Amino acid sequence: MNRNSKPAVTKLVATVLIAVGLLLIYRLWPDGPFSGLAAGCLGLTAGPILILVAIDNCRALRKDQLGRVARIAIWLPQLIQGSVGCIVALVGFGVV
Repeated sequence: MNRNSKPAVTKLVATVLIAVGLLLIYRLWPDGPFSGLAAGCLGLTAGPILILVAIDNCRALRKDQLGRVARIAIWLPQLIQGSVGCIVALVGFGVV
């Protein structure tokens, strides 16, 4: 890994750990006082931040020499975000 890849991977790992922690709080303690807060934080902040950090990580890794499978894998976050955007747009047209 080069100088730009290490901070990107560190951010991705930290964001994934936070998202998993929030999900575990929500799933393992569903009647607890922080269950709703954990679900809201996961859905409104940790989820979108995770997608943006994954895209940033892909851009940093794109500069490295990668194999074919790794090159396909680094396009997945952008593909997922684009697909969600298209689905939301279609649902919006359906509502109208």
